[in-house]
Amino acid sequence: MGSRMVPLLALAAAAFCYVATETMPIGILTLIAGDLGVSAPAAGLLITGYAVLATVTTLSVAGLYAAFTYTEILLTAVTGFAAAAVAPLLLARGVADFAGIAAGGYASDRWQRGAVTGSVAVLAVSLLAMYATAASRPVTAVLLAVTGFAIGALTPALQNRVMEVAPGGTEMASAGNSVAFNIGIAAGSLLGAAVLQESGARATALAGGLLSAAALLLFLAEPLIARRTPEMIRT
Repeated sequence: MGSRMVPLLALAAAAFCYVATETMPIGILTLIAGDLGVSAPAAGLLITGYAVLATVTTLSVAGLYAAFTYTEILLTAVTGFAAAAVAPLLLARGVADFAGIAAGGYASDRWQRGAVTGSVAVLAVSLLAMYATAASRPVTAVLLAVTGFAIGALTPALQNRVMEVAPGGTEMASAGNSVAFNIGIAAGSLLGAAVLQESGARATALAGGLLSAAALLLFLAEPLIARRTPEMIRT
């Protein structure tokens, strides 16, 4: 029982840090508005936009890790790969991850919203496709690499977007997004464990895909949730 509580306590501690980071700006809203030279309502919308992005980070990372944590089980028990094939497949995924980082950084320098939208969309589609085609070895191998590329591209794209909408200091905003990322890892792994126990390894890809799809919908709605006024546009 004690060993089971450790990850839950870690998740609770991370959630506390996350909530503290996200809610602290509310108490210093006037100071943030003064530093930015905008009105308090405009500063409030900036904080809302940042909170949306942090939530997108948590949902998309949770979606990935709900499936990725149990990839070995999926590959061997569902798809039918031999245990010896798992390491090369994960290596290929890692290479795709590095390629995604380069692509995401390049794209986000030129089109921030498009880079985030495309990365989350590719992640969601690839996870849902893994669920649908889990019995096919070639397709699953390709999709596994695609998930690596997608999360690699999403990391710099989200970070650049967070820096753009960060209310006040970028150091705190970056730290908050890092906390959101780690909460996504922990929450996704816990959710994946529950899905694995109830519905099997294949369903972890479905759960991950649905979480990533929710992240995509939330990000697409961000302009409506946190409308930016002319005084909020930074030069």
